Amino acid sequence: MKFIRFCAVRASLLLVACAVVACGGGSSAEPSSASVRVPAVAASTSANFSLTPTAIKSFHFTWNDMPDETGYRLLEDPDGASGYTPIAELPADTTQYEHPVFLPDRVNARYRLQTCQNQHCVDTAELGVNDRLVPAIGYVKAAAPADRDLFGGSVALSANGQYLAVGASGYDSASSNIGSVHVFAREGTTWRQRAVLQGLAPQQHDKFGASLALSAQGDTLAVGAPGEGNPFSPGVPLPVGGTVYVFARTGDSWGLQQAVNALNADTADRFGEQVALSGDGDTLAVGAPLEAGSANTVNGPDNNDLRGSGAAYVFTRAGGAWTQQAYVKVSHPDAFDNFGRVLALSADGQTLAVGAIGDDSAARGVGGDPSDNTTNDSGAVYVFARQGDRWGQQAYVKASNARNGAWFGSAIALSADGQVMAVGSQLESSEATGIDGDQDNTGADRSGAAYVFARRGAQWRQTSYLKASNTGARDFFGSSVALSADGKTLAVGTPGEDSDARGLQGEQDNDNANSSGAVYLFRHTSAGWRQQAYVKASNTQRTSVSDFGRALALAGRADGLGDQGMSLAVGCPYAANNSSGVGGDQGNAAGEDVGAVYLY
Repeated sequence: MKFIRFCAVRASLLLVACAVVACGGGSSAEPSSASVRVPAVAASTSANFSLTPTAIKSFHFTWNDMPDETGYRLLEDPDGASGYTPIAELPADTTQYEHPVFLPDRVNARYRLQTCQNQHCVDTAELGVNDRLVPAIGYVKAAAPADRDLFGGSVALSANGQYLAVGASGYDSASSNIGSVHVFAREGTTWRQRAVLQGLAPQQHDKFGASLALSAQGDTLAVGAPGEGNPFSPGVPLPVGGTVYVFARTGDSWGLQQAVNALNADTADRFGEQVALSGDGDTLAVGAPLEAGSANTVNGPDNNDLRGSGAAYVFTRAGGAWTQQAYVKVSHPDAFDNFGRVLALSADGQTLAVGAIGDDSAARGVGGDPSDNTTNDSGAVYVFARQGDRWGQQAYVKASNARNGAWFGSAIALSADGQVMAVGSQLESSEATGIDGDQDNTGADRSGAAYVFARRGAQWRQTSYLKASNTGARDFFGSSVALSADGKTLAVGTPGEDSDARGLQGEQDNDNANSSGAVYLFRHTSAGWRQQAYVKASNTQRTSVSDFGRALALAGRADGLGDQGMSLAVGCPYAANNSSGVGGDQGNAAGEDVGAVYLY
């Protein structure tokens, strides 16, 4: 009777909450996304409501079945400040619930369980996330790992979050960098390896898997093999200077669709150093940073007059066959610009951004003078747009603090519509921390930075300058970047960071694990960018984890609800652990440069 009297006292207060989502037992309707006003009164703890983080990326809730209830409602405040929202309406006698989450967005989350009797619900408990969420981090290894595989040197996630591809460019028993790619598929909250892929005629130093790209549905996979020199092409070996292999999936089976080479292929071009696919998988962009042409326009003349200037190529698919659409060169090419070492393609396939880390111009901002070669290796990004089947240069982009040796353009990411661009500058040296700090100093050598740009019409402008919350020399912040489809979530890899923290939001102000690496997750709000989470490996140790954050991939929606929530994959190619499979033993350091991937 005490429980019923408590309901009566609170009935008027709870009327607003119950009106938002009906509390009737067993409702299977999709929970409302409207915020729920929760009364600020003491809640009963008799339900023994508990939260257990579990791999992969899940919160497991349990509670005692309450007497005389007709159902339960689970509420979530994802960041501890936004207010409660219903995430599940559960029938009578339910005592547990599995909630898939995007871990970096839940570091301050709070949850309430409500017990309902017909249309009246009362709070039985409240919980907060108060640990590092280490048990919920996915730990992915090859089924048959080996020393010097460099598993995790490249990673790709399909936009639907169902498929993960991992490159192991050092793979083979003789340590000769033949390379392989491992494909995983998600089943509920776990992942299973479905395929191991290689090139047509594997040879030493092919580095198959050095770069990867997946289509939105995970049915097309592009794999770069930039070291491949003599693949078989209609029976005739060619000095192609790299190959890109395109695989297609039918069900759970993968098959080679086509081996793609440039029309002006030449030895040592490093074609395939970077690859990118449009969301539908029908447009492929490929970088060749050591290509030597002197052309200064798209589809210009072919020659070898400008060593190391670099090029990008665009291919399109029709009827299962790939053809070259564009040979992309810049308006002011220069020797050793390494144009094409990094590139990104928007999901709609209409915007291409290409980095040139060797660009020497002292220009700052957008639209400066690319012919001023007075700032060595400051770096640049060129943006191209497609109209119909024709590509043209749209913008020449430099850092707002361009300096010698900064390597602006060492990493690039685009939003799905190509309107937001993130650029890494892994050798930038400011000692600033956080958002839009003092960028005009050199107090932290090679600490690294990231820059965010936005496009309105055809005009680009820099909107933010980002640094780590614990900037340190030789951290290489900006070695990798990944943007969500809506351009509002940004992950930045920092493979040289030295903290021995584990999981999320750990102690970052120590240097106890040299080059263990970290990832910083930023969110864009109405007030601008802010750092949301500081992300580390689940098994950080000085002797077993190195270069965490070397490769990144982001996928999924930003709302964090159900199976369509976001996922972050982080590659750590120099991890020493030689355990196998998904969810294996993380505690050993028995291998050498075996590699691992972590899922958040």
